[in-house]
Amino acid sequence: MIFELAIVNADKGAIDDQVIERRLSQFESRGLNLLLTTQPFFYKKALMLPNQHFALGYDTFVRLLDVKYYEGSKDKLLEILGWLDAVGTKFLIAGRLNSTKNLFEYLDEEEALNIVPQQYLHMFEAVRDFRVDLSSTELRAKGMNL
Repeated sequence: MIFELAIVNADKGAIDDQVIERRLSQFESRGLNLLLTTQPFFYKKALMLPNQHFALGYDTFVRLLDVKYYEGSKDKLLEILGWLDAVGTKFLIAGRLNSTKNLFEYLDEEEALNIVPQQYLHMFEAVRDFRVDLSSTELRAKGMNL
């Protein structure tokens, strides 16, 4: 298993060098592999790393399918999903607590049918029986390693 850290975030910009070093050391100290990329978008990661499974929280899954990240175009989104499918990309979607709504959100079959274009449903799989209600940002704020 290889973990990936994008040092550039699509919404937040570049991560500070000290933050990158701190996160990298957490993986190194545990003997885990961490790949640093400058790719904030999954389709670019997938083109570099074909035939991979990406684990996402529900919140990231929603952003993955938001046309905002595809020049505001549903056609562009469908084109990108086609590229992802062609290189064998799969997504494992874990539930996440939406603190704004105070609601645990997860991908269920009915919702997947409404969100994911039918021809790409096979690329998305819900991760069941896993729940951690703290974001990585919250864990770091509490001084926990992550």
